[in-house]
Amino acid sequence: MPSPYEEGFQCGGRLKEKAVEFDLFVNGTLMQDLELHANLDGSEFLGAVVTEPIYRIYSIDDLHPGMFEVSEGGVSVKGELYS
Repeated sequence: MPSPYEEGFQCGGRLKEKAVEFDLFVNGTLMQDLELHANLDGSEFLGAVVTEPIYRIYSIDDLHPGMFEVSEGGVSVKGELYS
């Protein structure tokens, strides 16, 4: 069986039947007017949002934010919501 990374790979249509829509929270370079925002082309901007103060945020390689939920000592994070 060919690798899914090879040109011409066919998945037999299985993935087409399993399309899922979801909302996506972004923070950092994916936000409007920033470097990687074009990666969201075709997405619907739902608005600017602020999370509950339950997250810890870190920088990964000083390029990308990383965040995870904490039970105490968290902060609110500003971002954008897309569909």
